[in-house]
Amino acid sequence: MNEEIAGLTPECVWRVFAAICSIPHPSGEEGGLREYLRHTAESAGLHCRADESGNLMIEKPASLGWSGCRTVILQSHLDMVPQVRAGYDFNFSVDTIPATVKDGWVVSENTTLGADNGIGVALAMAALLSRDFNHVPIKAIFTVEEEVGLHGAFSLPPEWISYPHMMINLDSEELDKLYVGCAGGSRANFSFVPDWESPPPDQFTLQITLSGLLGGHSGADIHLPRGNAIKLLAEFFRKAEPFQARISSINGGSRDNAIPRDASAICVVPGSKRDELLKFASKYEVELKSQFGDNEPNLKIEAVCHPAVRRIFSPDFQKYLLEAISTCRHGVIEMSGTIPGMVGTSANLAVLSTAPDEIRICTSQRSENDEHRDSLTASLVAHFEQYGAVTHVGSEYPGWAPQPNSHLVQVFQEAARKVLDRELNITAIHAGLECGVIGALNRNLEMVSFGPTMENVHAPGERVNIESVRKCWDILRYVLGHA
Repeated sequence: MNEEIAGLTPECVWRVFAAICSIPHPSGEEGGLREYLRHTAESAGLHCRADESGNLMIEKPASLGWSGCRTVILQSHLDMVPQVRAGYDFNFSVDTIPATVKDGWVVSENTTLGADNGIGVALAMAALLSRDFNHVPIKAIFTVEEEVGLHGAFSLPPEWISYPHMMINLDSEELDKLYVGCAGGSRANFSFVPDWESPPPDQFTLQITLSGLLGGHSGADIHLPRGNAIKLLAEFFRKAEPFQARISSINGGSRDNAIPRDASAICVVPGSKRDELLKFASKYEVELKSQFGDNEPNLKIEAVCHPAVRRIFSPDFQKYLLEAISTCRHGVIEMSGTIPGMVGTSANLAVLSTAPDEIRICTSQRSENDEHRDSLTASLVAHFEQYGAVTHVGSEYPGWAPQPNSHLVQVFQEAARKVLDRELNITAIHAGLECGVIGALNRNLEMVSFGPTMENVHAPGERVNIESVRKCWDILRYVLGHA
């Protein structure tokens, strides 16, 4: 355990978070973290229960004299998005997150930190284990595989949700904001059967890599003026057509909820055209740096020699594939019609992968309006199918209609006035929260989403602000004592 982090204030929160960082927990591998939480809770005399999917529920009775109060759910997810900076040797299934304290933040410079949603788990556990404040009955629910389709939330036993009156989702990223609604979403996979042929003679083989982009969360960061590595690399090869570069494989992105930071292709080029292609790569890098400026300060394009390949895309297939990628909709589609300044509908061209018999493209779509989400998904299906793709759409999840005037919101505002000397900004988020799924199990459930300040979520360099965690803990304690 990282004792520097464990000793931060409030220690009851940071000690749990330090332990979480030492336990591998990418999506689908949450078992070790779940058992740590269960053992810790049971050692404190709390009742625990796990369901068949691996979700965990921990219950804590109300303080003496508070048993007639309404129950509050504290809800977080156990999994994290595993992203690592190119060239950094790290295994999320084995290694401890290399978190450090820097300039008032806890950060992992070369990997994702897992503050999304590890700090929410730590806050909930601190509330369960603390004995220094009076509180209403608490039920903590920790879900699995949130980051890959809200799978845990979808499989929750309805009886876990049936009687509580209020729920605090601890999976948001700005202390000054209280979220009362979220976008719904869906995911789509598009599969192409590549048309292969043998490389011509006298070819030089290169690996072209576009890397160093900031990436980010495909919901919360989709409005920012950042690049998509897949689309930029596809456009590079479209513009490089005069140099007769022929692709053997092309890959980029790793998660459908992260904006692609890196993309790479192996290609062949006539020996007589190699130097021209390399000069063009340098020119294209300069053009992109000028286009994005400070929004992508670490963007770079590298070309290195690669062993010879046995097959390449046919000219027609390469042309159609690159055109399909370059013209695919990505980014903000429309702004919100209900929350000023918020994205309403967006698309993320997320993953591109090459296998011997398949080229696969994955996208994710989000919208505050389920009909607009479905319309966007249908337009993407039509787009890729015109180029011959086979489509599979899945992982649809509902949005959460705003509840800006609930009793729970009022209590949070009371707490904010005491802790922050100001009220929280009531808003919604353009990201999929489990509130939409869980709320469908209990239509009478008052819900908010709240959390400390985080940056670079879902990307290497993810960090959480230390002082905001303290204030978040003070607000949470007040709410649990007055709900």
